[in-house]
Formats: sequence, structure tokens, C-alpha cells
Amino acid sequence: MLRIVAALTSASIFLLNADLTAGACCHSDGICNDLPDDGGTWCDLLFAGTWLGDGTSCKTSSCDVGACCIPDFEYYCEDQWTPMDCEQIGGDFLGILSTCENEGIACDSYIGACCVDLVDCWDSVTKQACWGMGGEFLGLTSTCSDEGAWCTTYYGACCYGDSCEEWIEHDECDSGGGIPWPFSSCEEVSDIEECGPDTCDGDLNNNGSIDVDDLLILLAAYQVNNDGDCDGDGDTDVNDVLFMINVWGECW
Repeated sequence: MLRIVAALTSASIFLLNADLTAGACCHSDGICNDLPDDGGTWCDLLFAGTWLGDGTSCKTSSCDVGACCIPDFEYYCEDQWTPMDCEQIGGDFLGILSTCENEGIACDSYIGACCVDLVDCWDSVTKQACWGMGGEFLGLTSTCSDEGAWCTTYYGACCYGDSCEEWIEHDECDSGGGIPWPFSSCEEVSDIEECGPDTCDGDLNNNGSIDVDDLLILLAAYQVNNDGDCDGDGDTDVNDVLFMINVWGECW
């Protein structure tokens, strides 16, 4: 203990008698002291301060400024703010002599995703800005692609295997056993198997049954092309006529 007191006393005498021109030392409370050569060591030892470097001076340097995270629609960072000025605009002061390049990285942690009216999700929004929009803040560092994936609502065609409904919300379609096709109409997805009516072999016009209309298609293609092919052999012949008779009626 006596050695520490002696060392501090010697240092104090040295500082008082020295030419205080070598550099500036900033205390954590914003006070500045000019220190002599090797002042960086004394700055840390005596004051637990921040050494501004050789050739600096308290007359030309400020110790009461730092980086400020400023809330605007998003948080952004600016250097050279005093704690009082930063707080007056609702910002977060990051510490004496802090910089946006270093401590300012923390500004990103003040923002997150905001869900508005369960239809829109906004990234990089402050909690205050989200509340001002009437939204629900999803947490610090949250994103719309992760925590906010449930927020955005899409409308479009909903396919139920043998039928299609227009302009159904995608979650409602999912919960009802359908397959959602956001931003599409039933007409646009009509060629998708899950979105059209039930079809079966012999149902040449895909209306869900084998009837006289299919027979007329078959007869028109008989031994001409494969438009009346019911048995899958690539042509239209008597075998297709017999096939159609056997499956006549509604598709199952």
C-alpha cells in the first residue's frame, strides 16, 4: 500500500513540475488533463482515462463528445455529440470518445422488424417508429424474413384438388387443405393438376365425366389422330370405343 501511495505521490510531483505539453488525457467524466512525455502511461495509470495522442492539447481537443445513435425511421450514427445533446434528441450516447466506426456498430441492435396491420412487414425500424405506425415491434435485430415471416399476407388462387377459389388469403388456404398460389388467378393455374376438375381416362374434354361429348370427340378422331385415345396406345381405334363404354359415367 505504501509503495502505491509513494508511486502516486512521485507521479503527482512529476506532473506538477513538468511541462504539460506532450498530449491530452480525457477522463471518463469528460475532464481533460494535459500530460507530459509518456503521458499515455500516466493517463491510464492515474486517471483510467483515454490518451488522445502525442501533440494533442486540451485547448484544441474535446473530451465530452462521442458517438450518438440517433432514432429517425431507422437508427443511424453520428460522431462528435455531447451526452446532453444526444439525449435531448432521444438518441443513445455510446460513451465519451466513442466513434461510429467502433462503438457505433451497436446502433444496429436498436432496430428490428415491424408488422403493420398483419399485411406489411418493415425491416430496420426502431421500436418507437413501429409504435408510431401502429405496428407490432418484433424484437431487437429481428427481420421480416425470419421473425416476421408470418406477418405479410398474400392473396391469390387456392387449389383444392378438383376446384379453385379466387382471391383467398394464403394462410386461410393452407388451413383449409388447399394449395395457395399467391398473386395468381384460377385461370392462370388452370393447367395445374391440383387446380382443375377431376379427370380420368376417357374424359376427353376434362369435364369430370365420360359422356356423349367425349364420344363425339372420339368419333371425330377415329383412325385419324390420337385425340380420342382412351387406352394410352397412341391412336384412336375400336379399342378406345370399347374402353369408353366400360368407363361411361362420372369420374371416380
